[in-house]
Amino acid sequence: MIFARVPEAETMNGTRLRLILLLLAVLASHKLWAQGPPYQTDDPVPVDLHHYEFYIFGSVDGTPAEIDSTGPALEFNWGAIPRVQLHAILPWGGVFPSNNPVYLPGGMGPSAFGSPIWSWA
Repeated sequence: MIFARVPEAETMNGTRLRLILLLLAVLASHKLWAQGPPYQTDDPVPVDLHHYEFYIFGSVDGTPAEIDSTGPALEFNWGAIPRVQLHAILPWGGVFPSNNPVYLPGGMGPSAFGSPIWSWA
């Protein structure tokens, strides 16, 4: 019969790894307990009954091949019934290719405008 003996250093590395993982889980867990019900969000409380919020926002992302913009976009939140918020976002956007032959075929073509909600492929 052949028996293999596991060196003591290898079992210590496994024990240390488990201890480090346990320590990381304990240190990270307080962040999970700190979240508000039912999850973390930028506005966890619904709008009060018969009140509303209205936002206008936009964003732009660009590469040398094209520029993609979203905006102006409208967001509307309304407290329709107690503890319930109706939420609507109406975006508007555009795609503006650079039409530079260096970026063929992706950076070529006409500009496009519209809303992702109403656009058709």
